[in-house]
Amino acid sequence: MLGSDLISIFFRLLNFIILIVAGVYLFKRYAVGAIQNLIIERQQKIDDTKQEIVLLKRQELRCEQELVDQQVAYQELGKKVEQWHQQVAAVARESEKQTLALNRALQHVSVVQNQYMVARQVKRLVLPQALSDARLVMIKEFAAPEKGELFVAQIIKHVERR
Repeated sequence: MLGSDLISIFFRLLNFIILIVAGVYLFKRYAVGAIQNLIIERQQKIDDTKQEIVLLKRQELRCEQELVDQQVAYQELGKKVEQWHQQVAAVARESEKQTLALNRALQHVSVVQNQYMVARQVKRLVLPQALSDARLVMIKEFAAPEKGELFVAQIIKHVERR
């Protein structure tokens, strides 16, 4: 029995060793390659993800810089718009002043033209009557020859003084 137990243990041990060797062989032959491929794939995904994170961080920094640049540009544009608005308001005020001055000048010209027209009409209407009246008065005044000579002497003196 001892021999048969020993043989039985020996074969059990041999079967166990063969089973382990066969398991290791099959594991190395089929599973190790698949596991290595899986590890390589996952490592590649990790590397890709790391690169993507780096790229996304760079993109985030670029976006933040663009945002800052756009905010600065927006503020500058706002200042330019405000300056433009002030300039437009100043031009409008100046234009209004010029318009008022032009209107005053036109009113003045109109008044002067109206005065000139009235004076011309008065002259046209009154002058012939005034000359006629003056002629009659002069004829009456200077009917005596001494008065005429005195008047002519006064006119000559007046002309000589000038």
